[in-house]
Amino acid sequence: MFDIVSVGHLTIDSIFLPDRDTPFVVLGGSVAYSSFAARRLDATVSVVSKVGGDFPKAYMWWLRQEGIDLSNTIMVENAKTTRFELKYNSNLSSRKLRLKCKAPSIMIEDLPQSFQAKAVHIAPVAGEIPYNLVEELEKHCDILSLDPQGLVRNFDENGNVVYGSLTDKHVLELIDVYKSSSEEIKAATNISNLNSAIKAVHDYG
Repeated sequence: MFDIVSVGHLTIDSIFLPDRDTPFVVLGGSVAYSSFAARRLDATVSVVSKVGGDFPKAYMWWLRQEGIDLSNTIMVENAKTTRFELKYNSNLSSRKLRLKCKAPSIMIEDLPQSFQAKAVHIAPVAGEIPYNLVEELEKHCDILSLDPQGLVRNFDENGNVVYGSLTDKHVLELIDVYKSSSEEIKAATNISNLNSAIKAVHDYG
């Protein structure tokens, strides 16, 4: 049994900074960052994800070297990995996020036959986790946590992010721990006042 299983897309991010002509291309995705942090705390960690055939082998090596289990990360050879373009302003205080391509969604049938974790962290980035998967994951852990950013992001025809409310707010009834930015919680609840939005999340739980 793992301490933490993180679920969501591993990504390839191109980061554009104002003083550089070319971007930094780096491993991204909330599942990567949360898994690295958990390993620093000596937790046992597994990632449930889907990537394309273009996902760098060096990233897989790095994750494994950090002690992160990837036995439930599926590589779909004829698909593209989820990719984002992040452009920062001159003082790095804000950024514009653009989705370049998206890997296939993670489905119930992608889960291992049987698994149990002390905690499952749901960390989508581009709507890759359906509600029925959250329901299933809740059965396999003691604590279910959610970073909803990928559930409140919509994308226009150019891949630019537009925030919207949760398609199914009942997902909030299933979780024990909720983590988001102030912007995301307002979008998730469709409530502009931060304190009221926080109360709304508590009321669902």
